[in-house]
Amino acid sequence: MSSTSYTPLTDTQRVFVVSVHFLTFAVAGWTVWAIQRKLPILHKRIWSPFLLITGIIFLQLGAAFEIANHYYEGNFELKDMKTDFINGVFYFFNFGGNYLNVLGLRNKSVPFFRIPGFIGNCKGGCFDLLIMLFDIFMVVGIFITLPIYFSLGREQSISTISAFGAFAGIGILFRLWRNVGPNRGTLFGGIGFFIMAIVGVIMTQVYQANGVEFLHAFIGGSFVLSLIPFTIGILSAVELPEGQKTGEDEVYGEQDVAVDSVEMTSVPL
Repeated sequence: MSSTSYTPLTDTQRVFVVSVHFLTFAVAGWTVWAIQRKLPILHKRIWSPFLLITGIIFLQLGAAFEIANHYYEGNFELKDMKTDFINGVFYFFNFGGNYLNVLGLRNKSVPFFRIPGFIGNCKGGCFDLLIMLFDIFMVVGIFITLPIYFSLGREQSISTISAFGAFAGIGILFRLWRNVGPNRGTLFGGIGFFIMAIVGVIMTQVYQANGVEFLHAFIGGSFVLSLIPFTIGILSAVELPEGQKTGEDEVYGEQDVAVDSVEMTSVPL
């Protein structure tokens, strides 16, 4: 914490902060139920419902490690938090869960490794390559979170790890909207998820500036609440319109739908 000021939690505020952290299990449990409910559609629309469920379970495991860490370090206050193994494992599960979610939401018809088509559609080919590199970037993020945390320490690693997380959030926004919709529900889910995650980042910066410990409730709460619009997006999942190919029957790159000279199949979200 960069600020020299410090406003501790009252007993009432501490109960509220603790409750917000435990709320993760209820909200994430609802998300798992939503995925199970929409599983037949998700199997047809996205790359891996299994990774999606695993990502949500990762978030629950992260919450468990975070609660334990807060109990033994600072009694749910963020002041003078240390770099330790339990906190590092929280980072691994928390950020790793989002990387798994964005990978699970990939378009099922688009191979992970592919040769982008630049001939006749250079812009689309470049975007295709960018998205493929993005997915590789997300896989790498899962494995480098802990090394970054322990090599830089908790305070110094936050900005680097959060940058990876921000990219994952953008990917979730677009993939939740497009790959299980698109409709108003999936658009709300993607935008709502991203906004709440950004609120958490902003609240962290505010806390570092003023040292008000009660802001911890809004830091943790925003990340927990981001799962609510995310779940609404999952519950809004729909079948592709009749006549459009889906799943294993879809041949990547066949459809001829263009927007500003970029084929929609060249935007493999």
